[in-house]
Amino acid sequence: MIADRRLLIVDDEPVVCESCQRIFAGRGFQVDSSTDSSKGLQLASDNDYSAILLDLHMPGMTGLEFLHQLRNRSIDSPVMLITGYPSVPTAAQSMRLGAADYIEKPFSPDELLLAVNRLFEESSVENNDEQTTANQPNQTASSEYRFVQNSWYIADNAGCVSIGALLAPRNDAVIEDIQLPQAGQAVYRGIPYASVLWSDGKQDSIPSPVTGNITAVNPAYISNPATIFEQPIQEGWLAQVRPVQIDDDHTNSIQRNVVIVSSNGGMISEIGKRLQNFGCMIKAVSSTEAAKLVFEKHASPLVIWDDASFGKNGPSKLGELLEQNQHLKAIVYNRDEHSLEIDYRHYPIFYYGIEPLDDCEWVEALNSAFIAKPAKLAARPSASIQSTVSKIQITNRDGKKITLLSSGLLLDRNKGIGAILLDRLLNEGFPVLVEYGEKYHCASTFSNEAQHCARLVHLNIEFSSSVQGSIKSKHIEHAYLNCPVEEIAIHANVGNKNAFDFDALTCQALAQLLYQGLTACKTAAA
Repeated sequence: MIADRRLLIVDDEPVVCESCQRIFAGRGFQVDSSTDSSKGLQLASDNDYSAILLDLHMPGMTGLEFLHQLRNRSIDSPVMLITGYPSVPTAAQSMRLGAADYIEKPFSPDELLLAVNRLFEESSVENNDEQTTANQPNQTASSEYRFVQNSWYIADNAGCVSIGALLAPRNDAVIEDIQLPQAGQAVYRGIPYASVLWSDGKQDSIPSPVTGNITAVNPAYISNPATIFEQPIQEGWLAQVRPVQIDDDHTNSIQRNVVIVSSNGGMISEIGKRLQNFGCMIKAVSSTEAAKLVFEKHASPLVIWDDASFGKNGPSKLGELLEQNQHLKAIVYNRDEHSLEIDYRHYPIFYYGIEPLDDCEWVEALNSAFIAKPAKLAARPSASIQSTVSKIQITNRDGKKITLLSSGLLLDRNKGIGAILLDRLLNEGFPVLVEYGEKYHCASTFSNEAQHCARLVHLNIEFSSSVQGSIKSKHIEHAYLNCPVEEIAIHANVGNKNAFDFDALTCQALAQLLYQGLTACKTAAA
């Protein structure tokens, strides 16, 4: 374990080492120092330091060489570079090697203390997640929260993942109930598995962030549905899942990385811990120069900008950062009574928040910043009167014919699931046969189609009280069937006038599921 508030100073100038000794020893720090870089490296190897202050330009071994050897020895103490000759390429290289920050000579005692305290605040923020997850059953301290839209998952030690959702409470309604899946039920990434029912009759579906089988649901929701707001990331998990394609789930999910730009250690700690409670990974820096270096190393789409740290120059400094990193979204956090909102809004900021921001505001801002809006699935004009799809047959890469039969009005060539699926099949060059018309397929149809294909998929709708858009899949085996048959039922609520209209994310996920079912190879011969 790293010793508490123990520093190592490595600088070839004795006056710098002596100054640092005097500044920090009088404030409760234990300080070691060396004017020889090789001896300093040995000290770092033999002792556990809370932080290392390292001169960039030293004879014998430069700061970059020191830092490189330090990381090769798996020493992860945070390092702050001291330099009188800052350069962006050198600083960028040091950041890639794991330097946490740098400070320019000459510096005042207050500037040095602030910079080092910021290192401790940042280290506290980064370690807070490990301490939190260590207190949760089965969770590993090294796990990370990953998101699909507003749904998250985190791995545990037993080969399962906990899944949940980050939802904002509403001022005009309260939660009446949360529909949860049952143990043993299959869930599919992007497809609804749970639903929030509000007192005004509205319903919000929650997509699963992974594909797998439910092993348990959270009993806390039976007595208190509002748990989803009170502890959304820790105790607020909805279900536990044994995933079946976790690598694919990882590729198709994101980590919510947030960079806090502030010179105020207390603000960094307060906001950082709060955002960690919402599943974010936090990096804190004190200047636009340090922020630029972070963005070279990490893809961080969201920056929290502390306006009080930059005064009147804040808007132009943030504007420069946004111009150079056009993928960035910036939340300006106003702690100053002298508002510069008009100046900040000359630039493409994402959100202007005035202290204090409550949990609802933070959740809404985070979800808006990280959730990509799906493309609108606008209906296309039909070239024919009939656009309802009843059958799709393709020849897959193995040269085998695979057939999808759709009952009722589920698939339409010009919108929704049907349009997405057929467009993708055609764009990827699969030979496709399509039949139109509203049909309801039965056992005799299955038997006839099974004579001419290697695999058969039947898609239908099932009216029930289950979550709108969730699915149930099963394999059918009968003596009269000459090929494997998979039955996929999409749940729709009884009495729902829009039973066949699903949101864009659900349509995309359902189309992807059908695409995989049609194009998968290694099928049995017909």
